[in-house]
Amino acid sequence: MSEEEIWQKSINSICEVCKKHNARYRCPKCGIVYCEKECYQRHSRLCVNSFAKEMLESVPNQYSTAESNIQMQKIILDQEKARTAMQEVEPWTAWWEKKFLTEYPISEFPPPPKVAPNIGVHMCGILYAYCYTLRLYNGDISFDFEGASDVMISITSILDTTFNPITVKESLCDCVVNSRRPDIFTEFLWQIEVIRDTEMCLQSLGHICRALSESLAIMREAKEDRARKKLMFFFAWASTLDHKSIDALQSQVHEYYTSMRSYYISLNIE
Repeated sequence: MSEEEIWQKSINSICEVCKKHNARYRCPKCGIVYCEKECYQRHSRLCVNSFAKEMLESVPNQYSTAESNIQMQKIILDQEKARTAMQEVEPWTAWWEKKFLTEYPISEFPPPPKVAPNIGVHMCGILYAYCYTLRLYNGDISFDFEGASDVMISITSILDTTFNPITVKESLCDCVVNSRRPDIFTEFLWQIEVIRDTEMCLQSLGHICRALSESLAIMREAKEDRARKKLMFFFAWASTLDHKSIDALQSQVHEYYTSMRSYYISLNIE
């Protein structure tokens, strides 16, 4: 199949990896269509093999000796082993995917007597940064608290500036833009799906408190005092949230998520 035919293939066809489910995404490197993240990880070796073939074919004939081919094959094999090792990492299931939490932390400090009316909007940005960071670290930040805190602070301007978004959309848009930093950016779809994670962290007061508590713990371990103090404030305030307020925030996050998904789909169709 030619390169043009690959990219013209409908993304609505069957997944080319598992051959079972309808494809939803397209690999930006080779054009293959796949259904879920697991299939993308499984197929990545195909990209490596394609790269290997191109590299070998690009070697001029006069230099394509047995020795050079062996050396090239060794480089390719090393790359393949490295990728395979990465794929063998056990996939992490986010805790916020649970619908019910039987236990969750509560702040030891009393809620602040007075807060800004848009404090819930600010919290949505913090939740996004927290979810993005845990996804990036595959659920384990215990070996790099400083790095994790840097990621969180760089994603949401709430933790380190006087940024004052008025709407949930504005707060989350700030996070999406900031998470394009080259060393933490993965792909546009990843950014969108973290909005969905944020929505799931707004399922209940328990979900919110756990997310804020763990965010606070990250900043405490990393000795980020400014962000830590802000998170102490948010964590203490969270106890005042009622179901109506939580539902309103979750609804706004969901609205932004669906709009971003629609935009992403339109990009793939055009």
